Amino acid sequence: MSFGTFAVETALALKPDLLIATLAGPGQQDAVERAFAAAGVPVLYVDFFVDPARNTIPSIELVGAAIGAEKQAAAFADFHRRRIATIVERLAAEKPARPKLMIYRRSADGTCCWSFAKGFMSPFFDMLRVRNIAEDKLPGMVGQLSLEAVIESDPDIFVATDWSFWAESLFGPERTREQTLARLEATTRQPGLDGLAAVASAACTRSTPR
Repeated sequence: MSFGTFAVETALALKPDLLIATLAGPGQQDAVERAFAAAGVPVLYVDFFVDPARNTIPSIELVGAAIGAEKQAAAFADFHRRRIATIVERLAAEKPARPKLMIYRRSADGTCCWSFAKGFMSPFFDMLRVRNIAEDKLPGMVGQLSLEAVIESDPDIFVATDWSFWAESLFGPERTREQTLARLEATTRQPGLDGLAAVASAACTRSTPR
């Protein structure tokens, strides 16, 4: 749910059987939950953001049980486990150098350089033998790095991420391949970011939900 634009009355008019809520924004969804509870609609909590390494499979299994899709949920969980195990085994065998990674997240006002540190994808970074440059620089899950700190860390891999769909968001609302690639290129051309090792070696990519 996007709580800034979520219309409770419109949603309840559709007579839902279940509300699936995320653990990512505690406090933001209280009013929505109270309205659904008052209407007799149960709430199921899932997490694909705070600690996805631990909670993705249980969340999928909970949703599967709630909607009668246990077999599909079990198939996804098995695929998820096998894929991660394959990647971890290959990395353990090859023992590649541990590259430095930056997860770049632009704020609503366009300021640089927001990133993720604790939680979120961090456990996956450990599995992948990647060092997140924000991990020892930010006290919480999300925070702002100075451009100087980013330049000093000089990440080997640069991943721009954008999970919002407002018009001014990093990748915009349409999310075509061409648009996201153009926005990624424009981002890495910014003064300071354009001299990073990741940009020089073209080790830049984007992460978007669609």
